[in-house]
Amino acid sequence: MIQWYIHREQGIGFRKKNHRVKVHRKSTYGKWYVFVFLAWHLFMNVQISAAQTPIFVDDPGFRDDALVAIDSLYNRKPEVARELIRSWEDRFPDHPVWSAWSAMESWWDVMVNLDDISNDEMFFNNMRKADYAASSLLQEEPDHPDGLLIKALANGYAARHHANRERWVTAVKIAYTSHIAYQRFMEVRPDFPDNKFVEGLKAYYAAFLIDEYPIVKPVSVFLPKGSREGGLDLLHEASETAVFTRAEASYFLAYILYDYEHDYERSIIYFRKLADSYPNNSLLQLYYVRTLGELGEFETLFEVVKVLLERWDRKQLRDGDVMQEELSYWLGRYYESVGLMEQAKESYMNALEAGEQFEVTEGRTYRVLSGERLAEIKNS
Repeated sequence: MIQWYIHREQGIGFRKKNHRVKVHRKSTYGKWYVFVFLAWHLFMNVQISAAQTPIFVDDPGFRDDALVAIDSLYNRKPEVARELIRSWEDRFPDHPVWSAWSAMESWWDVMVNLDDISNDEMFFNNMRKADYAASSLLQEEPDHPDGLLIKALANGYAARHHANRERWVTAVKIAYTSHIAYQRFMEVRPDFPDNKFVEGLKAYYAAFLIDEYPIVKPVSVFLPKGSREGGLDLLHEASETAVFTRAEASYFLAYILYDYEHDYERSIIYFRKLADSYPNNSLLQLYYVRTLGELGEFETLFEVVKVLLERWDRKQLRDGDVMQEELSYWLGRYYESVGLMEQAKESYMNALEAGEQFEVTEGRTYRVLSGERLAEIKNS
């Protein structure tokens, strides 16, 4: 624009007697124009910079606060967790991370009571909102690292819960969206320390789904090449070195070893550590108890269950009904193991009674198992 202005100015014919005045006016006006142009350019740069969404994954201050908040979320203290990051939310209310955070709060409500499907729609809606918020950011600021990460997270967790409900084809299709977003994130932030967690999940589940569920093979084109052992190795590494997902990597590793690989000796190492780190998380405590049961370590199980029941009752912690139902079942298993059948029957009856408190009682895992054990004792 400056050249255009100068060109226009030079095209004016100057008369000799006014030449000096004209040159003076041209010079003054030109300087003023340059000043205005530079000021406008600077202002616009400031405005554009101010409009850009902050990148939280690169911010050490946010990372420090988020790590403490994530620990509180895992320890089933969502109100405390939210308060720890409140100042960030107040300063940047339009950032999509808050939608993702709300979705993760609902994730734990679903997971601790997986037999209850009444919260599923709420969970999927929250994950869709997080995906929409991330997608909106990426439309305005393509390749924004936070947007890519949140899009991958929202779709990844949605796929994971569809897998919990054994909707495998849906799970694979949604997981592919997560995969595409995270692939791009790794190109944008190749040195992000949590990348091994996602790579481990992709490697394991890509191999597992094809091995265990033939129905998935027609859509296996959507999956990356996988390796079960390779995936487990990456998850182990992430459980020791990741930043935001260290606890989640430990949980996934323990869960996979327990539920898919049936390697209880390895699984209990991680569940014991998680149970110690997050004493108020009922799901992690219950998995530790389940693993003790699978290993036949009923003496240790009995001591752990007694402590948990007392703590949950005394402190009135979250998910007390879930704890009462399942821990009563495991008490029954302990009493059976030492030949105390009357106490075993009483414990199984307590589990059945606790299971009656839920809105949907049909098909609850530990209610069903307790009924089966009671029937077996009566028929023996």
